Amino acid sequence: MKNTFHGILIVVIILLTIFVPYPPKHSLTITARELYYSVMLDNVMAAGGYFLNFYVFIPFLYYGKRAFYFLVLIAYAICVIYIPTILNYFFSGFHFLDPLHFPIPQLVLLAAALMLSYIARKRYEWKQLSEEKTAFELFALKQQMQPHFFFNTLNGIYGLSIQQSEKTPAYILKLANMMRYVLYESNADKVSLAKELDHISNYCQMQQLRLGLNNQVSLRITGEAGTNQIAPFILIPFIENSFKHGISSSRETQMLIEINTTTDSLHFSATNTIVKTASNDGVGIKNVKRRLDLIYPDQYTLTISQQTQQFIVQLSVKL
Repeated sequence: MKNTFHGILIVVIILLTIFVPYPPKHSLTITARELYYSVMLDNVMAAGGYFLNFYVFIPFLYYGKRAFYFLVLIAYAICVIYIPTILNYFFSGFHFLDPLHFPIPQLVLLAAALMLSYIARKRYEWKQLSEEKTAFELFALKQQMQPHFFFNTLNGIYGLSIQQSEKTPAYILKLANMMRYVLYESNADKVSLAKELDHISNYCQMQQLRLGLNNQVSLRITGEAGTNQIAPFILIPFIENSFKHGISSSRETQMLIEINTTTDSLHFSATNTIVKTASNDGVGIKNVKRRLDLIYPDQYTLTISQQTQQFIVQLSVKL
């Protein structure tokens, strides 16, 4: 589908080349052969701009270094104008149309190619985001409701029931709420921030059912969620990573998760004792980074650091 769309756009570029007027003074002095190859050169440079913008400039420069991105586009436009003039020095008895005298056709053609490539890239990214969102939801379901976690939680609730703890019904309700949220309520692109925070709180409480007294876990949620919304499962992978790599049955460990919300932003931090060496770019972390790039471009900062005994994640997002 993507290749078909590229083919259609290239045909549009060629048609634009045919209908964009070239300066009359050149049409009177240039041969048909020279005009043909000049048009072909314009097509090649416009197509080059299209594909470079689609595959290189937008992915690597547009999101993180936007000022540099526009400088690169300007530099490419200058090259488009000067390349025919430079080539004319190497050919005797043959001349390309010289854009230095009248660059409007070449610039119009290049601008159209760049605009079309930008539209095509956005279409491609949103389609990719939709596919990744589906895959990520399955990944989140597998990670959070995998049998190991599910049975550990049920065993914890079973232990409470044997003790005839008054907390047993509350934990059963929390587990039911978690399953409902993952299966039914998190399918939208954005969900209620309040519900996402409730899910995180339930998740942490469920995880603590299996922990010993040597594992200290603190969750601090401050501020008002209000009517804010957030992409689902943006924070959970960092928390799940902390429980996976920061808990031990034989040594003292500490974990601190802090979430502060304001009227238009969210600030998250997770600090845990290092028990198992964790990669900064595991599958879950890579998925989160990719989703942040697509959903919150230029609207978030993420810092992952590792000290002697602590693993620290800090994330700020404009909602």
